[in-house]
Amino acid sequence: LKLETVIIFGYLSFTAFTQTRLSSWFLPITCAVLFGTLGYFIYREVSIDRRAKRVIKIDSEVTRLKNTFPVSKSWLIGPCILVTIPYILSLTLQIQQGKGLLLASIIAVEAITLCVMYFVAAKTKSRFYSENADVNMALNRVRVRAWTRFWVLASYNAAISGNICFGILLENQFTLIAAVAIVFIMHIVLALWLCGITRTSIKNNANLLLGAPKV
Repeated sequence: LKLETVIIFGYLSFTAFTQTRLSSWFLPITCAVLFGTLGYFIYREVSIDRRAKRVIKIDSEVTRLKNTFPVSKSWLIGPCILVTIPYILSLTLQIQQGKGLLLASIIAVEAITLCVMYFVAAKTKSRFYSENADVNMALNRVRVRAWTRFWVLASYNAAISGNICFGILLENQFTLIAAVAIVFIMHIVLALWLCGITRTSIKNNANLLLGAPKV
């Protein structure tokens, strides 16, 4: 602004000394230069302030996310206990024991497979999200926690749905009815919904730290 003011007054002095008439463009150009400079640097100041606030916010988010850990594996005890119920019922009630044990085995295999996937997710390799090591660590921890939580919930979903189907079949002498198909479909829909929520949660945290265009 000082430089521009000196140039403007220098030009005014020159025109006064030479008795030259000022152009009609002098006032618009002078105003545009002065107010343009003011506007540009005010905009820069506001932008810097916003970036500083975003950096502070990101730093606080990184600190929070770095403190997240995989969901405790003790939560897997529940599904493992639930899948024993069909075995106990098959052995104690002795109603078509062969079919009962076969169905109980199918339920147990599904639930235990999902439990195993928990450990696979907990040991998953880190991904490269950003050149910032802290941001990478935070996002990888978020990803591990989100997927371990998903596999725990999926194993409960499988164990509970399996027990409901087993109970329905047990009441109907292991004859397939529509209620079993409905429970099975609901079980699949719930698993897909949980998967979608997990992916959205990871993406939202990545958006927060990296910005949407970089995800």
